[in-house]
Amino acid sequence: MKPLHLTISAFGPYAGRVEIPLEKFGGKGLFLITGDTGAGKTTIFDAVSFALFGESSGSVRTVDTLRSDFAGPDDKTYVEMTFLHKGRRYELRRNPRYQRRKKNGSGLTEESADASLTMPDKSVVTGSVRVTSAVTALLGIDCRQFKQIAMIAQGEFQKLLLADNRERAEIFRRVFNTDLFETVQVELKKRERDARAAFDDCCKSLLQYADGIVCEQGCGQYPVLDGLLREKNIHRIAEVVPPLEELTEADGKLLEEKQKQSAEDAKAMERLIAEKTRAEQINHIFEELETARKNFSRLRERIPAVEARKKEAERAAKAVQNVYPAERIYASERENGERLDRNIRQLCEEEKKRGSECAELEKAWNAEREKEPERERLSAEIAALTSSFAEYSRLKTLCTGKAELEKAREENRKQAEKLKQEKAELERQKESLTKKTEASESAEVDRLNCEKELEACTARRQTLLGLHRQAVDLEDLRKNRAALQQAYLAAETTYEEKRKSREEKEQVFFREQAGILAAGLKDGLPCPVCGSLEHPKKAVPVRGAPSEAELQKAKEEQEAARAAMQEASARARAGLAQEESARKTLEQSFSAAFPGISMPEDPAKRKETIVAEGRKNTEKQKLAAGGLKRLTELCESRKKWLQSAKDAESRLAGLDETLREKEEEKHGLENQLSAMESEIRVTGEGLAFGSEKEARAEADQKQAALSRLKNALQKAEEAYRACRSDRDSIRAILRDNRQKRGELQSRLERAEQEFRAALSESGFPDEREYQDALKNRDRLEQWNREIDEFRENLRFTGEQLRRLTRDSEGKHPQELNGIENERKRLQERRDAADLELRRISARQSANLSILEKLRSGLRRMRKLEQDYLTLSSLSKTANGELAGRQKLAFEQYVQASYFNRILEEADKRLRGMTDGRFELMRKESPSDLKSQSGLELEVMDYYTGKLRSVRSLSGGESFKAALSLALGLSDVIQSYAGGVQIDTMFVDEGFGSLDSESLEQAISALSTLAQGDRLVGIISHVGELKERIDRKLLIQKGIGGSTVKLIV
Repeated sequence: MKPLHLTISAFGPYAGRVEIPLEKFGGKGLFLITGDTGAGKTTIFDAVSFALFGESSGSVRTVDTLRSDFAGPDDKTYVEMTFLHKGRRYELRRNPRYQRRKKNGSGLTEESADASLTMPDKSVVTGSVRVTSAVTALLGIDCRQFKQIAMIAQGEFQKLLLADNRERAEIFRRVFNTDLFETVQVELKKRERDARAAFDDCCKSLLQYADGIVCEQGCGQYPVLDGLLREKNIHRIAEVVPPLEELTEADGKLLEEKQKQSAEDAKAMERLIAEKTRAEQINHIFEELETARKNFSRLRERIPAVEARKKEAERAAKAVQNVYPAERIYASERENGERLDRNIRQLCEEEKKRGSECAELEKAWNAEREKEPERERLSAEIAALTSSFAEYSRLKTLCTGKAELEKAREENRKQAEKLKQEKAELERQKESLTKKTEASESAEVDRLNCEKELEACTARRQTLLGLHRQAVDLEDLRKNRAALQQAYLAAETTYEEKRKSREEKEQVFFREQAGILAAGLKDGLPCPVCGSLEHPKKAVPVRGAPSEAELQKAKEEQEAARAAMQEASARARAGLAQEESARKTLEQSFSAAFPGISMPEDPAKRKETIVAEGRKNTEKQKLAAGGLKRLTELCESRKKWLQSAKDAESRLAGLDETLREKEEEKHGLENQLSAMESEIRVTGEGLAFGSEKEARAEADQKQAALSRLKNALQKAEEAYRACRSDRDSIRAILRDNRQKRGELQSRLERAEQEFRAALSESGFPDEREYQDALKNRDRLEQWNREIDEFRENLRFTGEQLRRLTRDSEGKHPQELNGIENERKRLQERRDAADLELRRISARQSANLSILEKLRSGLRRMRKLEQDYLTLSSLSKTANGELAGRQKLAFEQYVQASYFNRILEEADKRLRGMTDGRFELMRKESPSDLKSQSGLELEVMDYYTGKLRSVRSLSGGESFKAALSLALGLSDVIQSYAGGVQIDTMFVDEGFGSLDSESLEQAISALSTLAQGDRLVGIISHVGELKERIDRKLLIQKGIGGSTVKLIV
């Protein structure tokens, strides 16, 4: 992806439409984006990122802050970008969500976020989300990956360098999506906990099962089982099974023996019960025979009394059945006659009373009928009042309308007064704002001057800080050079000692060789060395001479000492060269920072001079910052004052128009009020009462009086007619009762004759004897029942006596005590045996169930234990929790692999930027075995040959290392992105901390990135970059917003 043309409108510090034709840079190489602080250099990157993905390039700026504060109300905020990807041309347009002026009416409305993407075939994708998805699919990366690959944002590319193990792991998790491996770690940890919980639950269940074992002290297995159960050791729970098996087997055999004994006792019990039953049956026959004889004798003694009772019952039966019905008919007719006589007397008295009442009620009815004229008068008056209610309602409506008009007139007056006060206040505000804006007219120019002074102070501070670091570095190099010189002198002394020792040993060794050779010389024979035939003074062997091996060792030690001396010499020369180079660099920097002042030779004075200048610059910077803040606030306030004055002017014009409308409204209300008052006066003159309520109250009173008269008439008529009706009813009933009384007399005489005939026919001489016999009618049914029962008992007892006499022939009463005692003894023994049988059976059943649970539980426990151990090992390995081992988790192991690739790519550039001095390395060995490790970062310093912390790097060294690391990360991410082609890269700030040599090295490294067809953009305001990079985007800020100038 390579941007060709960028258009931004009302975006960030850019007020209007700004065109940036990037294709004029030729599509490759380095270009510089430079300008004042706050002019909008980084906004160019934001525009590219926003056009592609709808997000800004950094983590500080958010999308809702992208609209320009310089934009006018009608200016649209958007970004348009034409870019080339894999040889094909695409066009993008995107706008954020922002507030704009309404097209119709006043006020603001929200412009929704939108986007469009024109494809090479001219098809168009619309909608912010759909366009983002299309760009992601086209490039093969999302916004986060794009910023990691193509954009090294301001203030963010040192985070990875200085992050600790945890922070770096979080960065890699986001970059390489390694959270999947963390999920595996968490899942393994969870499964380990679950397996442990399942294993513990199984162990608890086994211990609970074992606690339920039933074993009495008398059992043979009791000592073993009791000892194991008291221990409650899960690791010995399997030892419970064998004795428990023995216990259940013994209980089974004992159960069989008890069951056999119980069966024998049951058979003996059945025999005794049968024998006892036969004896009881014989004894029962004799007892029943004696009882029957006694009962039969008592029944025969009652026969005379029963016969006498029978006669009384027959006489009472005749009285009840023959005479009593006739007597009841005669008594009933007699009572009916007496009742009719009483009714006739009462009706005669009631008829007389009703006649008097009817006469009085008729008089009252006639009196109410004579009040008809008064009722007609009241009806007419009520109708007249009812017809006037409409006029009262109309009068009420008019009064209500009048009150509303008066209220509206008062409201109009208050609103007009309020508007006048508001107008006066606005005029005062406008005058005050005008004075403030006139007084602050030069604030923007002063602010720009103050900004430049602050930037100068900031640059001066960076220069002084760099100078101070150079002075410290020079002092360190001086000390290092002195130490190297001391090391060289020590190595030289060692070498001289080794050389002298070797020469001495060599001389002694050669003398020893000459002595050995001379011992073999003979006169007349030539010397193998000089050829002489005479040997007047032979060499003598030296005692304690070294061997050839010792001599060789001395030579090797000398060579080693010589090599060490040469190496120390080289290091000393290098140290001296570094010191001289640093001194020259410091002198140049000092001359540039302090023109006309020679650099003091004394390090302390140099530092004191730099620190003193730094303090002065800091005070000056504080004053400039304070002034800039005050002037910035004043400029912001001036903008608000100008806008407020404009708004006040607009509102004053509106208030004048509103006041004119209120005055016209007031005149209209007064005219309406006058007309309504006249109408109320005319309407009220023709009404008798002051209000409809009074008229209705009068009508209600008259209506109540009319209702009372009508009700009195109706009640008098109803009372008279009811009384007359009652009198006529009484006369009819009286005639009917007199007729019934005549008919009843004949029936009474006939009933009396029938009663007397029944007495005679039933054998009763007079009514007294009949009444004596009738007294027993309530006991007649009982007497008949007793007589029948007596006859049945007599018959049954006679038959029973004859049957029992036959059954007892040849038999005698039996003795039962011996049989009962034997039965009780057997029953007690059987109950005890049954109790013991149930106890043994319950124990065996419970222990068998527990035994089966223990067997299955032990099998399950072994499986769960194996599962737990396996999962525990996996979890500890994946989470880096193995005891005595490095705390390297699965995710960090994967991240370490990515990290190695990143460092490999980063070191290619870092070695070039530092002349091979530094190389980034991943710390393989942890500082301790307690903390998580694997992603710590160190730097190898080949000048010292030691590893050191990345935090010990200077500002410039940190920038080089961070830049190399960021570029390495970009390379690795791009290689893992599946052939993603990103032909453009942007680097934002950071070059201000570099000296000229380091800056040259950084530019060289970035130039290698720009080789081929890649375009690399750098944001910076460093002066040397402006001189070294020809192609530039110059950003200039002004009162009305920033502008862009392209320099090719």
